Amino acid sequence: MKNVKALLSHILVIIIAATTAGPVCAQFEEKGCGARAAGLANAYTAGASGPEAMYYNPAGLTGSDNIQAMSSYSRLFWGLTDDSNLGKGFIGISMPAGPKTALAAGYDRFFLAEYYSESIYYLSAGRTVSSSISLGLNIKILEKRYESNAYTQKSVRLDTGQVLDDVNPVFRDGYSVTNYTVDAGCTYGIADNAAVALMLRNITSPDMALSPDDEDRLLPAVKAGFEYDSGRMKILSDVESRGSDIGVAAGAEKWFFDDSIALRSGAAVGSRRYRSMSLGMSFRHKDMYGIDYGFSYPLGGIRQTYGTHEISFTVEFGKGPPVPVKTGERQ
Repeated sequence: MKNVKALLSHILVIIIAATTAGPVCAQFEEKGCGARAAGLANAYTAGASGPEAMYYNPAGLTGSDNIQAMSSYSRLFWGLTDDSNLGKGFIGISMPAGPKTALAAGYDRFFLAEYYSESIYYLSAGRTVSSSISLGLNIKILEKRYESNAYTQKSVRLDTGQVLDDVNPVFRDGYSVTNYTVDAGCTYGIADNAAVALMLRNITSPDMALSPDDEDRLLPAVKAGFEYDSGRMKILSDVESRGSDIGVAAGAEKWFFDDSIALRSGAAVGSRRYRSMSLGMSFRHKDMYGIDYGFSYPLGGIRQTYGTHEISFTVEFGKGPPVPVKTGERQ
């Protein structure tokens, strides 16, 4: 009985996390990518460059003229009372493929240890089509997987907690499903210090149901972003729509000491009483690497947590150090 209650508590964590982590649907919802964006409340559609651009807007891949490799790990809702281990990891690389084209590949994974995981494999390209316009495309393979264990293999009576000998009908056709979809993005530099961007995510609305007799399609999402660089501070904002859910996020960052140290903060609100605040900082070594840290805390929904913590490490090869891309500037 105790183990069954533990299982149900883990399932409850998944549901809560899905409905409070962002104003979107339960599976493959936006959890962010990279600690720099996390500190900006993920308002990064118009500001993304390097490997992070695969997630936020592949048009941003053209904002860098050298090879970048990035890895990131996030512990979500640290300190939940049932000791659930919710985590997210990302690894990716981006590189120029000519004077106007950039390519990237990456792997993104969210997991509830021992129970559930979501994986995304990226193959991305960005191209500058004019002095102010860049376009980008993602091809993504999505995988949703439940772990096979004593509770997913057998049926459980929710009224009594009794584990039955019957095969769990939810997993009669297997424990995982794989499908593919595409994203498309555009960035337009409206001035030397300002840019707007548009990102279309999961355009094909892939079916992620475990059984071929069921249907569980991802809703496409539309996200618009804005970035302004005053010379002293960058200000970013995003608006996202997915189904009936709407979310708004905004953040600001300032670099010090010749762009070697940055501080940032952000906030987001949205449907289903979603509210959160974020903080972050970065260190950039002038030779070739950078370290980012991001912290976000839910102001609605989940309680009794120490928030979400994310750290990223970026290495850059080629021309120049991994410093912030100037707003509106493209190859």
